[in-house]
Amino acid sequence: MAKNLAGMVKVAAVDCDEHKGLAAKFNVRGFPTIKVFPVEKQFNPYTKKSAKIPTEYNGPRTAKPMVDAVLGMLPNFVHTVKAENMTDFLADDYPKALLFTDKDTVSPLYKSLAVQFSSRMRLGQAASADTELAAQFGVESFPALVAVKGSDPKAAVKHTGKIKKEELLAFLGEHALAEGAAKADPLRAAKKPKMVPAFTAAELQSKVLDSKDLWVVLFHNGGKVPTSMEDLATALKGFKTASVDCAAAKEVCKEQGVDTFPTLRLFQVDKSDTEDFTGAADCMEDCMELEAMSDFVAEHTPNVVTAVNEANFNQFLAGAAERPRIILFSKKSEPTPLYKSVALNFQGILNFGLFANPSQPMMDQMQLKKVPQVFVFFAQNGTAESVQAMPYPGGFTFEEMVPFFDQFAAPFRERDPNAPAQAATSGSGAAPTGPLPQIARSDGASFDALCGSKGGLCAVAFLDGSNAEKVAEQVAIVEAVRTKKHPSPYSFSWVDAACHSDFASSLDITSDKLPTLAVISPSKQRVHAHVGKFNEAELLSTLDAVLSGRKSTSPYSSLNELEERACTDVHAETAAAINAAGGEEDDDIMKEMMEEIRRNEEAAAKAAAESKKGKKKKKGKKK
Repeated sequence: MAKNLAGMVKVAAVDCDEHKGLAAKFNVRGFPTIKVFPVEKQFNPYTKKSAKIPTEYNGPRTAKPMVDAVLGMLPNFVHTVKAENMTDFLADDYPKALLFTDKDTVSPLYKSLAVQFSSRMRLGQAASADTELAAQFGVESFPALVAVKGSDPKAAVKHTGKIKKEELLAFLGEHALAEGAAKADPLRAAKKPKMVPAFTAAELQSKVLDSKDLWVVLFHNGGKVPTSMEDLATALKGFKTASVDCAAAKEVCKEQGVDTFPTLRLFQVDKSDTEDFTGAADCMEDCMELEAMSDFVAEHTPNVVTAVNEANFNQFLAGAAERPRIILFSKKSEPTPLYKSVALNFQGILNFGLFANPSQPMMDQMQLKKVPQVFVFFAQNGTAESVQAMPYPGGFTFEEMVPFFDQFAAPFRERDPNAPAQAATSGSGAAPTGPLPQIARSDGASFDALCGSKGGLCAVAFLDGSNAEKVAEQVAIVEAVRTKKHPSPYSFSWVDAACHSDFASSLDITSDKLPTLAVISPSKQRVHAHVGKFNEAELLSTLDAVLSGRKSTSPYSSLNELEERACTDVHAETAAAINAAGGEEDDDIMKEMMEEIRRNEEAAAKAAAESKKGKKKKKGKKK
C-alpha cells in the first residue's frame, strides 16, 4: 500500500506494544487498525487544541481496496475552470496551474498535488472539449498542463514533460511560491462556505428570538466577521451561530442593549436569559480569540446532566426499563463541556448522568478497572429485570459519541425537527412503505426536503440512472434495508448520481464509485460513503457501523446544486460523447498503480502456493 501511495499519501506504522500511550490516544483497541488522518486540522472546543481527527478504515486488508479507500478520502482542492469563471481563476498574482484533460473527474494524483501545493499554488482543471478556453492558453494537444504567474493566459508556460508525479512535482515547484513565502490561496478562502450567516433584524427575531434553539450571535459594527468566529462555529456542538452588523441594523442592536463591539451573546432556550462576552479582561484589541470564546461558551453551556451517586443510583436506573439511560463514571465532580454538549444534544430524549468518584465497591460492581467510562443502560423487553449495561466502546469526541447514542435514541425521537425536544414519543411507529423517495429538482423532492429538514441522519443511495433496470433492482435493495432498519435515525432516499454528478462530487462520490450508499449528517456537515458490495447485508453492516462509531464520518464543506437539465438529456449527452470518443483511456498513473498491485498480489499468491507445495513434499519424505 505504501509503495502504491508514494508521492500522494504518507504511510506510517506504529508499534502499539512499544507506544501504548499513542494507541490509547487514538482509541486503538484491536490489531491491525488502520487510521486515515485528514489534511486539515479541526479545533476541538473541549480540549482547546487543533488536531487532525482520523477516520478508521474497516474494509478488506488487501492492497487494492485499501489504496482505493485512502485515495477516496483525498480532499479536492482543485478548482473547476470554465470560460465563464476563468476571470476569477486568473484574477490575482497568486501562482496558478491549469490542467486540460478529457477526464470528467479529478485524478488522485492531481488531488494530492493540490494538497501538497495548497499554500503555494492554485491548481485548476479544465475540459479539453473547451477548445476556446484552451486556445487562450495556447493549448492544442491534450492532456496539457500550464503554469500562470499573473492574470494573462498568453503568458502561460507549458509543461513539456510527461504527466508523471516526479515531473509534475518538479514543474509545479518551479512555478509555485517558495516554501518560505507560502500563503493561503485567496480564491479558495473566498469560496470556503461561511458557517456564520449574517442576519437582518427580521431574521434575528424569527430565527433566534422566536426559537427554542441555543444561539451564539456576534454583534459587530461594520467590517468582516473574524476568522476565529468562523472557526468557533465549525467547532461548536449544540449551538447555532449567526452575526448581526449593527452598522446596518442600529435599532435592533439598540433594543438588544448592545453598545460594545464586537459582543458575543449567548441566547439560552429562554431568550431573556443571555450572557455576553466582549473579550478577556486583560485584552486590549482583537479580543475575539478562538480559545477565549470557546471557554466562554463552554462555561455557559446548559447542564442537563443528573448527578448520580450510590444513594440514587438504583432510582436513576429504574427509568431504563422504559428508555435508555447513560452514566459517565468519572473522577471529576462536574460534567465536562463535551459531556454536557452530548447530553444537550439528546435533551428530552435520553437522560444522562454523572457518577463522580465511584467507590471501589461500585467499581467492582460495574467491573471497572479505570475511569472515565460511559455505560448505556437499556432493557430488551421493557422490564426492570431485563435492564443491562453496555460499555461505550468509542473515543471521547462529539463526533464518535453522538452517532453511538443515536441508535438508542432513534425509537424515541420525533422526526419533526421543529418539534420541541421534550416532545419525544415512546412509540416507534410503523415501518415506512411505498417507493423510495428520489432526490430531484422538484417541489418536495429536493435534498433539503428529503434529508436536510428531516433531522438525524440520511442514508442516500447514489445510483446510475441511465440503466432503469439496474436502478429498479438497487432501489429495491435499499427499500429492504429501510424496512429492516426501522426504527432508526435514518431518512432513506436515492439520487441519480450520473445525472447530478456535481452534487455527488461535492461528497467525493464519482462515477467509478456507483452504486453506493452515503450516510449524511446535514447538521454536522459530515458524510461516510459505503465501500463494498451493494447488497442488503453489506449496506446494513455499514449503517450499523456508522451508528456504533466503528466507521467514522468525514467533513464536507458544501453541496453543489442539482443538475438543472432533464436527466434524460444528460444521459443521452453522456452516451453520445462516449460513443464519439470510442471510450476513454484509463488514467496512466492509476493504470500503472493498479497493474503493480495486481502483480504484487499474484506474486504473493504464487509464493504462498509454492511454500505450501514445499511443505507437502517434506512431509512426504518423512513418511
